[in-house]
Amino acid sequence: MMASPEQTLLDSYGLSGLVHVWGQAGSGKTLFASLLAADESRLNHVLWISTDGKLHFASRLKELVRLRNGSASNITIVSALGHVEANQAVFTVRERLRSDTRLVVVDPITRVLDMEHVDDLMWGRNLFEETMPVLAALCSSGERTVVIISEVRESETGAAAVHHDTISRWASHDLELRRDPGSAETEVLAQRNGQSTTSILRFGYDKSGLRVVRRS
Repeated sequence: MMASPEQTLLDSYGLSGLVHVWGQAGSGKTLFASLLAADESRLNHVLWISTDGKLHFASRLKELVRLRNGSASNITIVSALGHVEANQAVFTVRERLRSDTRLVVVDPITRVLDMEHVDDLMWGRNLFEETMPVLAALCSSGERTVVIISEVRESETGAAAVHHDTISRWASHDLELRRDPGSAETEVLAQRNGQSTTSILRFGYDKSGLRVVRRS
């Protein structure tokens, strides 16, 4: 499915407000956000906050910008290393917005946490007391979408996003990404009450290297 020249993928799939994206490692979370960002850059500014200090996604993002006829000048990337810098990047996000900023990506949101300290009962307090309110406020007017990407941890009940329950209370959309072993396609599942209920799209690369996006 291709968005019309006047419509971006965010519009096509109704992804507005605070969009929570999570899934197993290698499921395509950053790739999915890169696709949304590249497509949005055709018409609007995108602010991308990389909270793990890594820019490995930049080359793929650049390729997708070309494939989606986007504009690299419409994408601003901010890199932060460590939870202190990550928190600072989130708290100062409004200073980096442009009048035409339509999409903000935070990848991964969980790096605002001190990932080395997970046993303290208060671990994660800054996420739900400070970080999530700041990000939710960015899209409160309905004019901006914020995509946050979560890392996943295994537990006795299976894989789940870190602080999933807390984040999902703030999220307008809760999207789980799944990719079968050996598959080149990722399925995006909209969740309701912690259960996957609706497959909204699949994406991947075809043999010619072009981007493939379609409704399931």
